[in-house]
Amino acid sequence: MNVNFDAPEYNRQLTLPDGKVLGYLEMGPTDGQPILYMHGWPSCRLQILHARTEAHRRGLRIIAPDRPGLGLSSPQPARTILDFPPLVEALADHLGLERFSVLCESGGCPYALATAYMLPHRVDRVAVLCGAPPLSEFPDWSDLFPVFRLLLTIRRKAPQWQLRILQLATWYCQLMPEKWLVKAVLPVLPRRDRDAMREPNALPVYAAMAQGTYGNGPAPVLQDGELFLQNWGFPYTALRQPVRFWHGANDKTLPPAKTRWLAEQIPGAGYELVKNEGHYSLPIYSIARAFDWISTNGHTPEAQNAQLLSETS
Repeated sequence: MNVNFDAPEYNRQLTLPDGKVLGYLEMGPTDGQPILYMHGWPSCRLQILHARTEAHRRGLRIIAPDRPGLGLSSPQPARTILDFPPLVEALADHLGLERFSVLCESGGCPYALATAYMLPHRVDRVAVLCGAPPLSEFPDWSDLFPVFRLLLTIRRKAPQWQLRILQLATWYCQLMPEKWLVKAVLPVLPRRDRDAMREPNALPVYAAMAQGTYGNGPAPVLQDGELFLQNWGFPYTALRQPVRFWHGANDKTLPPAKTRWLAEQIPGAGYELVKNEGHYSLPIYSIARAFDWISTNGHTPEAQNAQLLSETS
């Protein structure tokens, strides 16, 4: 897939009233159904470009903001998850979007749900792919991805090393992003995820994403990661929009059981456990499920399955 990652529409910035800037990406027709996309961690707005073909096929308008300090967005010290929805609203106002749906991958989950919570008058639906669960709700983290467990051990026993490790990652991602993925990331992933990441619509995107995430250095990336360990700051039971989760049955990064627990807290939320898919393969191979659910208002055959658990191949 040939993508010009330097294209203006992928590198927009909105200047906010306080002088800070919010980086964002736009793709698709301006009259298409609007979807606000929340990227994972560590990541940035470019992540959604792996779904460029599927979005284009459906005529969707995708807007993907960078969280503060990541990508093209200004850092925001001492921020919380609930500080992000006002930035989303400012972006929606700027683009003239009265209502929109929200789509997220992995670490975008708390921000997608927080946006639905704080902007109920504007958010129609929320689609969650391989969503990060609220880790503060679970005392046992032993089932997380080994790399995450290692980072958590370093955080607990040698916190002074956290920034040094991320600084090394920053250096590699800036200078040789594709080599970083192939040599450092892919070897530790399960086979299904490795195969997905090597797809021509994925590897260049994830390399550009890795390079683009650390524009403000490693400290904001660490700050963003810390927020996943804290209370999200809002009651999951208060969400009233249709919410649907898709999670890979073979997700070794974020265990399905924890995300299913989150889905069960949200009134009426749907949860699909997708056979054979992992953490990275699910959005790469199955994002069409989320696009179709959003664009048809949930009236697809698969959306009629059992609400809290359906297994699909």
